[in-house]
Amino acid sequence: MLNFVQSFQYYSMYEVIEPNWHVMADKLSTASTIDDVLTIHSNFLDTCLKECMLTNPSSLKTISKLLSVCSVFGTGMKNIARWRLLPAHTQWQGVSLKLDNGS
Repeated sequence: MLNFVQSFQYYSMYEVIEPNWHVMADKLSTASTIDDVLTIHSNFLDTCLKECMLTNPSSLKTISKLLSVCSVFGTGMKNIARWRLLPAHTQWQGVSLKLDNGS
């Protein structure tokens, strides 16, 4: 899970946003009106969204679900780690174990 998040973040930042940022900066140096600036910026955002695969609803839904699963897993692991750090006599307070002995 961590590998997916790191790879997606790397791809988004260094393969998509950074190169497109440099292209946008070059184009901004030739902009003469605020309308030119807004158009260049809008094109930058559109390009980044497309190259990050965030314009296709199916891809966006899949990426969103994967990141959500990673977040839920991370929260669960944090809770387990917090529970493990509690003193042994407080770990089981409020937990009841119901044993079914067949009677």
